[in-house]
Amino acid sequence: MRSTNKTELSKSAEEEKKIEEDVFREIAGQSYTMEQVLNKCKISATYPGRGIPIMLLGPSGVGKSMLAEKIYLYAKQQRMILEDAPYIVLNCADYANNKELLSSILFGYKKGAFTGANKDTQGLFEKANNGYLLLDEVHRLPPEGQEKLFRYIDTGMVNPLGDGSGGKS
Repeated sequence: MRSTNKTELSKSAEEEKKIEEDVFREIAGQSYTMEQVLNKCKISATYPGRGIPIMLLGPSGVGKSMLAEKIYLYAKQQRMILEDAPYIVLNCADYANNKELLSSILFGYKKGAFTGANKDTQGLFEKANNGYLLLDEVHRLPPEGQEKLFRYIDTGMVNPLGDGSGGKS
């Protein structure tokens, strides 16, 4: 029988705790390919600054939404975002037939931008600031919305409806 010292015990307990705390544990499995995907997600979530935007692709039902939530939990676990940071989900397909409404929900709007716009209103990008925003079915964004989305990804600037100033960050 081999004796173990305190250092070995604390090291293995530390490693076990790390494994238990891994938010990706239940989806990692034994797949080398999935391990590579998860490593990329971890790098994206912990990249200095605002992190790196992630686009999850795949057929319906493969777990993209679940993976997005795990990435959010991982960012919290790594203290890249605050414990109470928002996690907001929007299914863009729900608004595919009303492009202006979708844009106003995502990017907000200025008072007077349209009938009924009685005050400046934040969009989901601003509401999710310092947290995560999952845009499900993002391909349903109209071209103008895609342009605003790419601008936000590139610069962090939001351009609400009715704002002629070029946006704010």
